[in-house]
Amino acid sequence: MNQYLMGIDNGGSEIKCAILGLDGKASVVVGRRLPISVSAPGYTERDTLQVWEANADAIREAIEKAGISES
Repeated sequence: MNQYLMGIDNGGSEIKCAILGLDGKASVVVGRRLPISVSAPGYTERDTLQVWEANADAIREAIEKAGISES
């Protein structure tokens, strides 16, 4: 059974999901951009449902692109 590591970065401008081998080398990196709302000077907001869905989509795509089976 192959083993992998997954990293998720919910950054300010983009959400990224990376699949890495145990050697630390990235095999797949997938990103999603999300709109940011500026509610007041110095404040930004993002819709939490959009963040959640973008994370789930990025994870699914990264697993698929890495060729990892569910079993």
